Amino acid sequence: MKKLAKSFLMLSMASMAVLSSCKKEDDNAEVTDVTVTISPSPSASILQIGTVLTLTVEATGNPDNQVTEITVTSSQSGGALLSFTDKGTSFTKVVRDTIMIPNATYTYTVTVKGEKGNPATKSYTVQSVPEYGFTDALNAPIDLYGQTQDLTFSHFMQLVNPFTPFDGESATYNANKANIDLCFFYGTTNKFSLASPSNTSMQGLFSNITWTGAKVTALAKTNVTAAQYDAIVATESDSAILAIASGVSTWTDLANNLTTGNVLVYKTAAGKKGLVKVVNTSGTNASDAIISVEAVAQR
Repeated sequence: MKKLAKSFLMLSMASMAVLSSCKKEDDNAEVTDVTVTISPSPSASILQIGTVLTLTVEATGNPDNQVTEITVTSSQSGGALLSFTDKGTSFTKVVRDTIMIPNATYTYTVTVKGEKGNPATKSYTVQSVPEYGFTDALNAPIDLYGQTQDLTFSHFMQLVNPFTPFDGESATYNANKANIDLCFFYGTTNKFSLASPSNTSMQGLFSNITWTGAKVTALAKTNVTAAQYDAIVATESDSAILAIASGVSTWTDLANNLTTGNVLVYKTAAGKKGLVKVVNTSGTNASDAIISVEAVAQR
């Protein structure tokens, strides 16, 4: 009888050990974390105000780790755009937000939690711009001449419609300085250069002009090709110009060593944005240098 009781006790202990081992293995079983994807519409990274942005959120779990919570927040919103709780293997949720603040960064953060494991988090960012407008484009290229050439030739120009060229006479500058946005010069280092009227390197080359009240035009070289410039002009919309301008990290008052096909983006003193395309260059010094340009600007 004692042997039977002892055998039964040992069997019970062995069973408990097996059960304990199974439970430990279950506790340490690898957890597959939940996942999330964001599909935006429209998918552009720059949106004009008034645009309704739609985010389709796909939250995915698995039978051993179901989705329990989905939250969507915006950096420009005071509260959550979505706060959803339930339990299931997967959920699809659609969130809509209207872009209302111009020149702002909107960051949308989606967080998905599961029954266990780590939550899934993803963000989506867009930049807002004012409502797109129309553009005006220069119908025919304007030739600008080096600073030592006849002052009755065109040396300066206006960068908004009607894109008027101006000669280098002091009387002309004084009468039109409120309209002169761009100047051309050819220097030893700064060859084929387009400059803001406020640029001191350019100002020193025109001894006949007093530059008091010179306008300040911001310039930046771009990677836009001549063909892309032509396509932007054809749209008659300033959307691409605004997108290019928003990507400029450093503006300057001088663009030098320009060659045929180069495209500049600019901001006038009045805040109008546009593009200048170099159509052609000729000459080897200030006495014979000519740069031919086209321009497109916000209306």
